[in-house]
Amino acid sequence: MKKKRKSLFINVKSLTFCAMLVSLSVILAIIAKLIPQGVPYLRFTFENLPIIASGFIFGPIAGGIVGILCDLVSCLVIPQQSFNPLITIGPCAIGIISGFLFKYCFKGRKKYIFFLISTLLSHLVGSVLIKTYPLSLIFQLPYLVILVPRSAIYLCIAILESLALYYILNNSTITSLIQNILKKD
Repeated sequence: MKKKRKSLFINVKSLTFCAMLVSLSVILAIIAKLIPQGVPYLRFTFENLPIIASGFIFGPIAGGIVGILCDLVSCLVIPQQSFNPLITIGPCAIGIISGFLFKYCFKGRKKYIFFLISTLLSHLVGSVLIKTYPLSLIFQLPYLVILVPRSAIYLCIAILESLALYYILNNSTITSLIQNILKKD
């Protein structure tokens, strides 16, 4: 009997779709950095939306890989952003947590509350708790000084991103396209 190898990406279409999500995240990061927002560690951005989407669609491992790639490609493309492995842990955690919660805890249920909880918890851990620590080191500020305003910002971002994901992933056309991508060839 021939053993089937398990692979992370089901087919070339899913790998390509994840690459498009990485590109979208980098574009959203570039747009956020072009808009002057005052304090550099308090950016209002939707660059994590594609990372969370990859976790929802493909699961926690793919979500984590997409999160890492988003940060690495952003460091290559955006000149003022240097690579910091502590910061890279944040987007990776966002992809893993959103994928784990949505795929395994909520089993892909399509009610808004499951989108909101998955997005909120992934941002709480990845964007607020993890990413705030290296930012406090970079800007030489106490952790809590950065943590409190980032918590408020990411609460708003999580609500908006979960609404966007809810409407996108409940659209029948997009759902059929995703199911076509997830089909094993």
